[in-house]
Amino acid sequence: MTGGVWFLDSELDEELIQQLCRLVLGFVTNFPGQDRLPLDSGQSKFASLNEICEFVSHSRLLSVELSVSDIEKIVNLLCYDGLIERAHFKYPSQSPGETRYRAF
Repeated sequence: MTGGVWFLDSELDEELIQQLCRLVLGFVTNFPGQDRLPLDSGQSKFASLNEICEFVSHSRLLSVELSVSDIEKIVNLLCYDGLIERAHFKYPSQSPGETRYRAF
């Protein structure tokens, strides 16, 4: 996390990052269709980055406005921490080549 919204008074805003991580993880964990099928299953429903962004922006939990890139950084952080996983779908029911996410 570098620059921009992640800093408050020149210091890393760890509280904001933790709050966002909890918010995104909660959304992905409770996403409809979250049924823990194998990653290669086209039947699973995974949250897209756009769905995550829409949820965060409608949550009104934050006093700052975040870009898609900002939220993607949080999603990547959760992936690196092993809390969520990404899947790349190329099925007719999903957008071609779209990356989607689910909780472990």
